[in-house]
Amino acid sequence: LTWGNAANGKLGHGAQMAAGNQTLPRPVKLQVNIIAAACGVEHTVLLSSRGNIFSMGMGWFGRLGQGKTGNLYIPEQAQGNDLIAKEVHCGANFTALITPDDELFMCGSHRMCCKPEHQLTFTKFDAIKDGIKLGSPKFIKVSCSESHCLVVTKDGKAWGWGENENGQLGLGFTSQ
Repeated sequence: LTWGNAANGKLGHGAQMAAGNQTLPRPVKLQVNIIAAACGVEHTVLLSSRGNIFSMGMGWFGRLGQGKTGNLYIPEQAQGNDLIAKEVHCGANFTALITPDDELFMCGSHRMCCKPEHQLTFTKFDAIKDGIKLGSPKFIKVSCSESHCLVVTKDGKAWGWGENENGQLGLGFTSQ
């Protein structure tokens, strides 16, 4: 079920419902069992009981993980059909997921994915800022806000990246 602002197809009810408001819950036509949903500002990502990822809404920056930047008005399975997730989260221009093997994958804005170019499909996250490699940590939790991301690893480390103008990365200072 989805409801609310339908801009850019983020509710998944087709091109005829890609603007305005859906004021009552309405079923999304999808032939799989959905167990979780994550909402970005202009996109929605769904997680099926089998761990498959479906996305819809505004595709700018590749945040839908579809291999392209166009909008989707109904949910489609993210590219890389073999990619299985146990949790998904959305920021404004990116999406993050953790796999059953505790790996972190991201798509969307190059700034949030810490890559030189936008990631149009889900790509394994392995470096923070200027190529600082993380090694192969096992991620147990990810949380995304509009423009920053925080993760916790199995060995108890916490990592944060993105905008820090209000100190949201916990670094002891603010920055633009």
